[in-house]
Amino acid sequence: MTTPLARLLETLRLALHLVFAALLVVSLVQFFASDAADASPARRIAVIILTALLAVVYLAGTVAGQTTHGLRRFALPWLTVVLGLWLVLVVLSADAVWLLFPLVFVVLSLTGSVAGALAVVGCWVVAAGVPLITGQRSGVGGVLGPAIGVLFAGLAYWTYLRLTREVEHHRQVAEQLVATRDRLLAAENQAGRLAERERLSREIHDTLAQGFNSVLLLSRAARTAIDQGRTGDATDQLSIITATAHDNLLQTRVLVAEGAEGAEGTESTAAVTATPLAASLRRLTGDAARRARALGASTTVDLDAGEEEATALPAPVAEALLRVAQEAVTNAVDHAGASRIRVTLGVWDTEATLDVFDDGCGFDPASVQRTELGGYGIAGMRDRVTALGGEFTVDSTVSGTVAGTVAGTVVAVRVPTGVMQP
Repeated sequence: MTTPLARLLETLRLALHLVFAALLVVSLVQFFASDAADASPARRIAVIILTALLAVVYLAGTVAGQTTHGLRRFALPWLTVVLGLWLVLVVLSADAVWLLFPLVFVVLSLTGSVAGALAVVGCWVVAAGVPLITGQRSGVGGVLGPAIGVLFAGLAYWTYLRLTREVEHHRQVAEQLVATRDRLLAAENQAGRLAERERLSREIHDTLAQGFNSVLLLSRAARTAIDQGRTGDATDQLSIITATAHDNLLQTRVLVAEGAEGAEGTESTAAVTATPLAASLRRLTGDAARRARALGASTTVDLDAGEEEATALPAPVAEALLRVAQEAVTNAVDHAGASRIRVTLGVWDTEATLDVFDDGCGFDPASVQRTELGGYGIAGMRDRVTALGGEFTVDSTVSGTVAGTVAGTVVAVRVPTGVMQP
């Protein structure tokens, strides 16, 4: 990216070359206007040839330096030739002293500080001394004029050098900003990928993994029923297996569609919240009760949704509450050995609550740790709720640990709804 200051420096470099060309023409015109009358024809021809040769060499060097960076090693030989031609031209025509100003600038830019200073002093000696020796100039003006020109050229170069360093500083800062921006973008992309992986892990656990676990348990129960000649029970269990496999297939298609479209839960949310949350919870509790009976348990699964049948919740809130209910009810049926499970849904003006109670064997919530893949079980439920700014708690009592208490587990969720409205 070219900054205004960089463009200014380019303009100054171009102006320097134009000044050199203009002064070269002026010196030639001045020679023929004032000194040519006293000069021999050979001297006149020599001045013309040297002027043309100096112009060609200077132009060739500047063009090559701008277009071919590999010729940098020829800069000092080129400068030596230019200064040599200028020295001879000053001997023949004192008007060539005018070229001292741009030449000082070129000398300082191509040489080091010490060598450049010595070269500039040498140029001033040539500009001030040669005209005096050859009798073309005399007096203090012939000495002070070149000295003032050298000082002015040195000051101009110092200013140019400071501007060049400022441009380089701005360029480095811009590159650092671009690099920082790229790193931030890469970090954001990485964070997005990790978040998406965790979301998919949570979705797979809360849907497919639970379904496969039910299929596994029911298939074992069906085999036992067949071995015992209870074909009716086996038929019911196989029916539930078929329905569960069908639901898993649908959910798999949703997850595949999400990955193909790069969505972040929109398809899954739409699928889950196509019906009101209370209706989805009713289906969930009904399926859980049937699965418990198919597994040989006498588990009662109740739903208390109050008057929330027609209440519309924001899609992310409804999905989170449904997934939490699925996880809690499934754990109670498959692992807790509960005889009673009760799901309670409450929707208020600014928040929604969900409580899942079971009278199973209980467990120690503090002992449950997140697995390597993340987003599993209690951790997954907590992540869903806290992502929406809600509160998630688990209270559980293990059977026989506290005298006078009843074993069981309560999962309680509180999620704000007002802030989720579009």
